[in-house]
Amino acid sequence: MLALAALACGCAQAHARHDPTQEPRDAAARGDADAQFEMGVRLVDDVAARPDYAEAAAWFRRAAEHGHAGAQAALGNMYAAGEGVPRNAAEAASWLDRAAGSASPERDAYALWRDYVVSGHR
Repeated sequence: MLALAALACGCAQAHARHDPTQEPRDAAARGDADAQFEMGVRLVDDVAARPDYAEAAAWFRRAAEHGHAGAQAALGNMYAAGEGVPRNAAEAASWLDRAAGSASPERDAYALWRDYVVSGHR
């Protein structure tokens, strides 16, 4: 379920992108939205340990507040599922709406997912 959002890269970012093969923590702490998104993805997809959804949501929120569409979609999905944050359909729709309104190439997918969540299928 988070896979849809986690695949999104927020490719419309105008600044130099964080290299996802590099450790993102320092760049994330400096406010790099791509690195913050990468931190969230790594925390959700951690195969060596149990996923830390609450910490992932915090990193996705930081990136989402900087306009990162992938992070907005991921955070919306987390609100829809109640993973790391309390389940909240209105908050999910709000974040997914922001992602759908972005310039991201994935905006149509975000809009479909938002419509699915809002219709109560989640």
